[in-house]
Amino acid sequence: MTVSSIAALIGSLIVGGVVGTVSLVGVINSQTSPPSKSPVSVEKPAIDYGSNS
Repeated sequence: MTVSSIAALIGSLIVGGVVGTVSLVGVINSQTSPPSKSPVSVEKPAIDYGSNS
């Protein structure tokens, strides 16, 4: 392996790790945020089956 291929490998691992971490943190924050920012509530589940208009 050349130095450039090793550098590319290390760079791609770092970028992939950062992208994965940011994605995971975003999902966790959206699921554990206060009720005003959370899409659903345990007490009042929001089930939208569509409308018949």
